[in-house]
Amino acid sequence: MEFGQVRICVAFSTLKRANYLRAVGGFTLSQCFTIRGGKLVPDLKLSYVREERMNGAATEAGIPSTNNGLGQCFFTVKGINPSRNIFASGVGLSWLSKEMHYSVTARYNGEFSNHYMDNEATLQVGFNF
Repeated sequence: MEFGQVRICVAFSTLKRANYLRAVGGFTLSQCFTIRGGKLVPDLKLSYVREERMNGAATEAGIPSTNNGLGQCFFTVKGINPSRNIFASGVGLSWLSKEMHYSVTARYNGEFSNHYMDNEATLQVGFNF
């Protein structure tokens, strides 16, 4: 038994690129300590990030007219990446050997905003020859 068929067709206006401008301002504090024949360098980073969407934050879409003569309905669709304010922070610790032959760095960076969080942890080992 079939009661009816519903068909929805959505048409989008011209495709736009999701270009954006990312401006970052902040500071990093670090201090170098000489310990047991090497150097230990801790650091702390705090930043403010503003992402401004040039195109793609919102686009216009519509439902085309049907055969029964009803007009087209337009509406605005917000993208998944609107303009936003982000707080960014990071901490790191580096060890450099006395002769600068090797180094080890551990770092954490995070970005936080409403409905958005990005975390990154890295470990880097370097050897100079």
